[in-house]
Amino acid sequence: MKTQQQRKQGVNMEEVIYYLELKNTYYEKFLSVSEKFLSQVTADRWDNVDYFVDNRERILNIIRSYDFKIAELFHQIDVASNHVESYGDRVKELLERRETLGKKIMDQDLELIGKIDEVRAETIRDLKKTQDTGHKLHSFTSPLPNSKRNKIPKDI
Repeated sequence: MKTQQQRKQGVNMEEVIYYLELKNTYYEKFLSVSEKFLSQVTADRWDNVDYFVDNRERILNIIRSYDFKIAELFHQIDVASNHVESYGDRVKELLERRETLGKKIMDQDLELIGKIDEVRAETIRDLKKTQDTGHKLHSFTSPLPNSKRNKIPKDI
């Protein structure tokens, strides 16, 4: 027969597992949002950057809130208890799933950073070309040094 303390710890561990499952659900949403944005970026569509960033930030805030809830629950649990050990496999499974999702998210973020770097480099090249073209055009309109050329009247 379980004591009241064991029942309470069991309820608390069930809540911990519940929040770990929720966290993984939100990591999956985070991954999905990132996948969708990455596919848009790959198609050179950058119009939803603000939406993407806001969505990710909201998801991360939700995950943080679950971290705080789990921490509160752990303060109420006697982790040395044999009863808590019975949840070990499920907790381990959930943490392994989170790690897998984290690696996928990190890989996507690295790919996204690569796309951003490509666009940045291309933009810098375009700006330099524009600047060079401007200098070349300006050289055609500037008189040669030490020359006494007649200026073309503006009304022509």
